[in-house]
Amino acid sequence: MMSILMWLFVAGIGPVLLGLAIFYGMMRSRRLTPSERRSRRHAVEAMYNDESDEHRL
Repeated sequence: MMSILMWLFVAGIGPVLLGLAIFYGMMRSRRLTPSERRSRRHAVEAMYNDESDEHRL
């Protein structure tokens, strides 16, 4: 009886819980605001510019 309940959990309830966890994570992630996107883009460009300056030496 115990092994049947274990398999019910693993095969039936486990994937449902996993799906709910993935859904929850996707709903909690938010999109960046336009100012956050600009700030990120400028930071990345600055990092690439710093790297290219080091390679020129």
